[in-house]
Order: sequence, then C-alpha cells, then structure tokens
Amino acid sequence: MQLLVYIFIFLLGLALAFGAYLGLTFTPIEALLLGIVAISLAVVIFERTLRRRAEERFEKGIEDLSRLLSTNAQAGQVLSKRMNKMIDQDSGNRLGIMEADVSVLGTVVHQVAEAVAQLEEVQAKADSASSSLNIKQEIKKIVDPVVPIKDVKKALDDGRVIIHASEIISLPKRQVQAYDLTPHIQLENGQMKKAADFVPQTGSESMVRRIDQLGFKRVFEYLESTNKSEEPNSELIPVHVPISKATLSDIAIIEWIIAQLDISRDLARIISFSIPESQFNSLDNKEQINLTALVEKGSSISIIKVSNLRMDFADLRHKGVSSVRANSDIFINKTGKLTDYQAPDVASYISRFGIDLIMSDVQNEEQILSLLEDDIRFISGEYVSPAKPALSVLKHFENRSLATG
Repeated sequence: MQLLVYIFIFLLGLALAFGAYLGLTFTPIEALLLGIVAISLAVVIFERTLRRRAEERFEKGIEDLSRLLSTNAQAGQVLSKRMNKMIDQDSGNRLGIMEADVSVLGTVVHQVAEAVAQLEEVQAKADSASSSLNIKQEIKKIVDPVVPIKDVKKALDDGRVIIHASEIISLPKRQVQAYDLTPHIQLENGQMKKAADFVPQTGSESMVRRIDQLGFKRVFEYLESTNKSEEPNSELIPVHVPISKATLSDIAIIEWIIAQLDISRDLARIISFSIPESQFNSLDNKEQINLTALVEKGSSISIIKVSNLRMDFADLRHKGVSSVRANSDIFINKTGKLTDYQAPDVASYISRFGIDLIMSDVQNEEQILSLLEDDIRFISGEYVSPAKPALSVLKHFENRSLATG
C-alpha cells in the first residue's frame, strides 16, 4: 500500500512539473525543481502521518496492556481469597473451585500474551515507518570513488591494482591474530589510493569481480607456499580476503574458488571472506547459497563495516560468521548507536556464540587503552598496522609480538 502511495506522489510531482512547463512557461530546469520540491514535501508529510499513526497505535496498545495487567492482578486477588475459603471445604469442592479459578487465570494470561504480541507488531510497524527515511539518508551517503572508473580499468590492465595486507592484532599482548587483505591502486603519478577511493560502490560488477579475484589469487598463492613448507598448520595465521555481492552472483568464480579450496582443504579453515554488512544483509537466495558453499569447504565469514550490533548472533554463527567488525570511534564515543549493552559487556556477549568482535580504524593509543578497559580483544587500523604489499607480509607463518605504537 505504501508503495502505491509513493508511486502516486511521484506521478503527481511529474504531472505538476509537466503542467508548470506547459501552462506557466517554466523552463525545463525550473519545472523539474518544482516537481522535486513537491515530491519531497509530499513524502515528508506522508512519513510524518505514518509516524503519528504508529505512535497512536503504540499508545493504545500500552493502554490495553495496562488494563489487562490490572485484570490479571484482580484475578490473582480473587484467587487468593477463594484459596483461603477452601480451607474449610471438602476436597471435592476444593478441586472444582480450583479448576474454575485456574481456567479463568489461564484465560487472562492468554489475553495478556496476545496483547504483548500485538504491541510488538505495532512497534515493528512504527520502526519500519521510520526506517524508510533512514534508508533515504543512507543512500545519500553513497558517493562516487575519487578515482574515475576508466582509470581503474586501465590500472587493472596495467597491473597497478595491488593487494595489500595489514594485521589484526590481539590485546593485551598485541600479537598478530589475522591478516586483512585490501586492494590498493597505484596511480600513474605513483600515488597509492585505498579501496574506498577507487572500488565502485554501485555498478561496474565485472570490475569489482576482477578486483576481488586479485585477492583470491594472492590468498591461494599463500596456501600453495604453505603446503610446500614444513610449518605446522596449527601455527598458520588466518587471512581475511574481501568478497562482494558481484562475485557471489558469478557461479563461475565461485566454482573456481571452491576448486582451489578443495586443493588445500586442510588450510581452507584459515580463510575468512570479509563482506560489508550492507551487502551481507542484501544477499539474494542465489548469492547466499554460493556463500554457504564456501563456508561448507571450511572457510568462514567476517562481516565488516557493521553499523548495528543488535544482531541474531546465533543465526550468524550458524551461517558461518566468525567475526564482526565495527568502528572503534563510534564504539567508544557513541556506544548506543551500535548496541543496547554496556560497552564492557558487548565483546563477552558476542563471544558466547563463537564470534569475535574486532574494532577497526583504531587511530591512537588512547583508543587502545579505552578498548582494553571495555574487554575488547581484537583491533585493526592504520595506527596498529599500516597496510603493506601482501607479498611482503604473507611470508610469515608464526605469531609475532607487536611493539607499542
């Protein structure tokens, strides 16, 4: 129903713009701006109406629940009085009266349960009504990369897209917990840019797949060299390699990855495929099946760029998730945006499900000390470990201590 209203608003805005262009001799740009303003105002008014109605239903639900709870309390008092009276009655009468009272009390409890369910449904509708505005705000945050697409394609052809590796370290001993692979691009002037500056956010799926494959090849080279070494598998350091929706939708690439994992089945367990939360939550059925196929080979999933830690971690663990990554600055200064728990309780709660909480983008020593106080065990970021070409990093097989930055 809401979709029909949005479509009607959009058509009304177009009609208004077209009428202004023909009837009021507006220029095309002026008519277009008028249509956009009209659509925006209509959407805001509609959203405010939805929110007000949801709040009214929510308040009514609370009132109904209060009345039912009051009835429940009164029924309890009546039951208590009758229990006192039954002391002087024979056992047969006592049993009959008790059954009647229990039946009444059961009916009241059932009504309370139904009211709570209705209240939760109203709250869910209220949240969905407000989430549409949040979605629009998130869409506005998607910006084009700094490096033009044509320059990225040329860099891929020239071999100037290079996979870098940084270290995820454990606290308090600051030992290497895992390697985190990320693509970097070397511009023609020699300057290096990070993934956020050149990897397309939307579209260009074929280019994103090519970038992902560079990381996969680097990881499998690491596994191949490990197979030839005499180092015990138990000392191998896990590797987080990025994967995207674009890659998960390509069955040919997935089959190639599975074939590579089959070659080093015992070592597949050290690979964790990292995927942004926004992409993980929007996987379609085909993409989810392909990701599950990788997990079944022994690998795991790391969800990065997490904006909300209010997750079903039991379900995530069942899907093969081994770690989640959130921004350290938001966790320290705006904990309420991520979770309803107190900061020191978050990591221990998530770890109950066999999932590690990693704080990313650590910028200074003060943040590390604050995270230590909150019992955070794993951190990453340029301050902790600057990214270096993967060839110079993935040759180490044993954990090593890091010096304080």
